[in-house]
Amino acid sequence: MPSAAAPAGWPGLAYFRWHGAPRAYYSDYDADSLARFGRQMEAAAAFGAEVWGIFDNTAAGHALGNALAVESMIAQTLLPSPLVGEGVAEGDG
Repeated sequence: MPSAAAPAGWPGLAYFRWHGAPRAYYSDYDADSLARFGRQMEAAAAFGAEVWGIFDNTAAGHALGNALAVESMIAQTLLPSPLVGEGVAEGDG
């Protein structure tokens, strides 16, 4: 459904769910598609939304790899440091 390509509703949350294309639940996404998803998530975050991305192309095992690829792309702009708020003092790495 083309209208489902953009988040709608409450602007404080952007929820993306990708099912695989062209074959839903089976297809692996190419690098261009994954980069586009990362940009969509970054754009939503730039407007202050909490951003969630779910890959549901699990039937052939592609979801984890696709999710990790996008996570790597957006790690510097969207994801907080894993040490933030964990009680680790600076320099205690």
